[in-house]
Amino acid sequence: MKKVKLLFLMAAIAVGTFVFQSCNDKEKVDPKPPTMNFLGGVGYTSSDVTIGVGTPFTIGITANHSSKMKNFKVTLSTDGGVALPVLDSSINTENLTYSLTDVAASTVGVTKQYSFTVTDKDGLSTTITITITAATTSSTLIESTTDVKGKPFRVWHIKGPNSGAFDLLNGNALTIDDPNSEKDIVDSTAIAEIKTWPARWESRNETRFKKVTSKYSAITNTTDLQNAWNNSGTNELRFYTGIKKDDVFIFKLRNDPSKLVLVGITDVVNTGEVDNLDYVQFIFKKAP
Repeated sequence: MKKVKLLFLMAAIAVGTFVFQSCNDKEKVDPKPPTMNFLGGVGYTSSDVTIGVGTPFTIGITANHSSKMKNFKVTLSTDGGVALPVLDSSINTENLTYSLTDVAASTVGVTKQYSFTVTDKDGLSTTITITITAATTSSTLIESTTDVKGKPFRVWHIKGPNSGAFDLLNGNALTIDDPNSEKDIVDSTAIAEIKTWPARWESRNETRFKKVTSKYSAITNTTDLQNAWNNSGTNELRFYTGIKKDDVFIFKLRNDPSKLVLVGITDVVNTGEVDNLDYVQFIFKKAP
């Protein structure tokens, strides 16, 4: 029965490949365990993520050690259950690269936790884990490009006569006198900077944001948006200086992980004058 379960588990995983290379034939002794990390970038899931049921994903890892590693294991635990083996392989290398492709569970809320363990000849080991949670099928993001009057969205110089803040939750331009609790974006210009406008945004509430490398047009649904957020590091910003045209940001509104908004910068205008008419122009997308 155990063999049947193992074969079924292996069949459920679409792709699992690894590559290793040996630098030399001489064994080295290292009192520290191997180093192992998830591969990031386009095409890889590198941190815990919630994605649509049945959505495919690829996890990649790299492992390195100053002496040769002897064993590599991958296990899968579904919904907190017993961790079952996916791979248990003898290796003989100082450098290992491995990738695994699977799909999210077919039931909303069910988790798949993958554990990757590499062990050297002295029994020192390193384990890293990642959890994939199945969610409802992705929703197409709704894009907003102009306000109700057909004018482009802009955050103006905060010291000038125009709206220097914005409420991304409700899609409203705000003035300096509006409550900070609604200001997801504010032009942040100090009096001493009026002559050299910094093109800096900040949040005046619990909203935080990340600058992402994905193209604005490439993020079209809630799964894309969540993955881009998760794959953009752990540093959530309150300030960003030097905004440029074509920059892309994701905002997490009011400290709510379920409220992510994609913002694309379409223009940055610095008048070069002390007229306080500088502005950042943008469009945005969010879930319906």
